[in-house]
Formats: sequence, C-alpha cells, structure tokens
Amino acid sequence: ETSKRNARQSFGDMVSGCLKKRLSICFFSASSPASEDKSGSAVAMLVKRPSDQSSPYAKPVSIGPYNVIAMRHTTAEVPKAKWPDHMEQVQVFVLVVAPPLPSAHDLGAVIDRIRANSKATILVVPGSDEELEFARRLELLLDIDLCDSVSSSPTDLLLSVLAMSGFTDMHPELAREKWVVDQLGTKESPTASEEEGPDIGHQAFFVIDKTTGTPHFSYFYESESEYLRRAPNVVAAISQFDLDSSGRTETSLLQTGELKYAILEREGLIFTLVTGDKEDPELVRSRFSILPSIYFDEMPKETEDPSDLYAYGPFMIKLLATIPSENWSDRTCPTRIEEPDWLWFQSDLMSKFLETVWNSIDGQTPLSQLVVGKGPGMVLGALHYLKRMGAIDTKLLIIPSDIPEVIQKPSAQVLSLYSHSELILGFVDGKSSIESIATKVGIDETILITVFSELYRRGYIELKFANTTPP
Repeated sequence: ETSKRNARQSFGDMVSGCLKKRLSICFFSASSPASEDKSGSAVAMLVKRPSDQSSPYAKPVSIGPYNVIAMRHTTAEVPKAKWPDHMEQVQVFVLVVAPPLPSAHDLGAVIDRIRANSKATILVVPGSDEELEFARRLELLLDIDLCDSVSSSPTDLLLSVLAMSGFTDMHPELAREKWVVDQLGTKESPTASEEEGPDIGHQAFFVIDKTTGTPHFSYFYESESEYLRRAPNVVAAISQFDLDSSGRTETSLLQTGELKYAILEREGLIFTLVTGDKEDPELVRSRFSILPSIYFDEMPKETEDPSDLYAYGPFMIKLLATIPSENWSDRTCPTRIEEPDWLWFQSDLMSKFLETVWNSIDGQTPLSQLVVGKGPGMVLGALHYLKRMGAIDTKLLIIPSDIPEVIQKPSAQVLSLYSHSELILGFVDGKSSIESIATKVGIDETILITVFSELYRRGYIELKFANTTPP
C-alpha cells in the first residue's frame, strides 16, 4: 500500500512538472527582514522551503499553470564578474525596498548589471506601505515596473508579481479564485519561520569612546542591517550606559526587546556586540571577553564608510574568528561566487591572506579539512569575511553513504513538511546509510539527502561519514 501511495504521489509530481510551465524569479531583499518589512518577510518564508541542496532555488510553488521557483539575494551579492548560470534562467527580477533605503544610484548600478546580462522583467516592490512613494519614484527614475502590492503572504506576493510581470492578465484576487494555488504561510499550514520564531543573529560591533560617545570602530554583520540606519542613535545610547566600575573586566549582558548588548569597558572604551537570541548568552560572554586585548594589539582605525568592506584591516578577520556571523558545522562547504578585486583592499596583509584562503576553495572540501593546522581560527574568520563580501556561499556536504542518527525527535510541524517522514525516521538506526534507507523506503536518495539536510540543519540528527574522512 505504501509503495502504491508513493507511486501515485510520484506520478502526480511528474504530471505537474510536465503540464505546468516553469517560472523562475530572483528576489533581492534583506536576508533578515525587519518585522515591518512585509514583502521581505514573505520572501524569507518562500525561500526557506527546502529544495535540492545543490540548487539555489527553493522548492517549487504551484500557482495556476505555473511551477514557480524562487531564490533570494541581497543587492550586494549581484555578481560583478561572470554572470552565474543559475541567474541566466531567471525570468523576473524583483527588488524589495525597505529601510535602510538604498540610494537610487546604487539600485541603478544593480539594474544596469541585470540588463547587461538578461532580458528578464524587473520589478520593484515596497517592503511596506511606508516605502510605496519611494518605490514609485524608482519606477520613474530607473524605468522599471512597480508592483504596489504589500503583503506578508508569499502566495499573495507571487500572484501580484505574476500579474505585474505579464504572466497573467487576471487580477491577483481573481486568479486566486480561478486557479489552484499552493497556500503558503497560512495558519492551517505552519511554516518553518512560524515554528522557529525570530532568527536574529549578530547585528553590529562597536568600540565607543566612553567620554565623547564617538565610535572608534564599527562593523555591521549584515549588508542591509537596520543598524546602518540607526547606528548614530545606538552608539549614543551605548555611551550613556552606567556600567558597574567594579566589574570592568567582566562582560555585561543587557537586553532590550529582542536584542541583547554584550558590553565591556576597558581603558575608556566601551566594546559592544549587538546580537539577537540566536546565540547562547554565556558563549557570547566567554568569547567577547578576549576582544579588547585583540583590539589593542591591532589598534584598527575607524573606517569612514562601514559598508566599504575593502577598507578594513586584519582585525576584522580576528573579530570574525572570535565571534563569527553564524556557526558552521564541519559539514559546511564553501563555494566560490565572485572573486574580489584584491587591488582594492587598503591593507596588503588583508588582501594577501584572503586571496590565499580564496585559492584554497574548490567547492568540494568541507570545513573539517579546510580549517586545520596552524591558525585555523584565522582561516575561519577569512571565510566568514569572504561570505560577508558576497564572494563565497556555503552548502552542506551530505553524500549518500553518510549515516544519519536521531539525536532529538523532530516536532510534529517539522515532520509535516515531508511525506513519509515518520516512515523514513523509522529506518534511522545510526548504522544504515542514506542510500540504504532510500532502498528500504523506495524513495530516491536525492530526496532523502534534502530531507536529512534540513533535519541536520535544525539539529534533529547527526551525520557520520561511512569512512573516517569524506571523499
């Protein structure tokens, strides 16, 4: 009976793939949108849906006659060198504008780059009603089409994009009534983002003069962080914190809303890390305590433009080696996107070290092999910096011979994301490989790799190489 159900489901997927037209969309929006950024939140929900780990696109969404596949980039990641193969097939580019608002000049450069390599339609979408007027100005100034629909629903966003890009002549509401449409992000179908709640990581690092309140050093962990806009107010507030003078060698942890501030005063300077709830507070405290010593060893200068990543020196690599932007597993595998211009770096040491690390990336070697030997922390810091520059991306290296082992039972919501999840987990015994489980349950191993990748990412399973070292 199970094999019959599998066959029916596979047949339905095959029929859908043959009869429906494939439509690929690339969204440019914040990687961690603010709650006010409704359109950005819809994109985040859309691209979190699991797909083939080797594909930059999320799982297809059925919208009437279309199978819509979507991916997300930030505008800082627009390739300046060779146009990637996966972007050549994009049929619609969508720019989501939300605070901090980009300049028309910067967006114009992005659009010129797209037009030089693609004939796809380009739309601009406001993140909320507050940005609608700004989006209208961009429409006229940059000769692009405005999609004025604002919604946190991925389905509503896709219907509006299809209508404005000419893939349907029906109003979105009429299309919803007449078409069979996948419902995403509804209360009846809980999503990963709803289940996991806010996923806020490190936001910014400041070194501030206690007396004057002026910043000596600033770094923003995200290219579109709201702190780029709020930085002056945040810095002024931090300089007014009344720290216990008897505990100046200890890291204080303060919290306001969803954000935490790790603060340490040393020699008249206030060292501050602004972070969310993604990291363990005690882990942040222990790592943060060594940063002042590293800072005084390097004495980095304050950059005029914190968004200019070519202006930073070697201290940045040490900062990211100590407090990285995200925690990578040994299975994380860096892949190249676009080589930086090494001549643009203001620091020769920075340029040479990053280029050495860049040359070691082959897209097949995991961190367990890259970050070894002398100075592994510096290599890790360099990889995080290259990713912040948009030069590299990362993927999980999971192969059919890997052996999964359950370390925590997945929640009902996670199990509901995949057909036959409980059946699959029933064969996970810490001894059977992914390929052998695929044979037992009669499901293609590439599908199981996707399932186990997501379970591994969420911390529900551990993976062991069949041999002591990966291939």
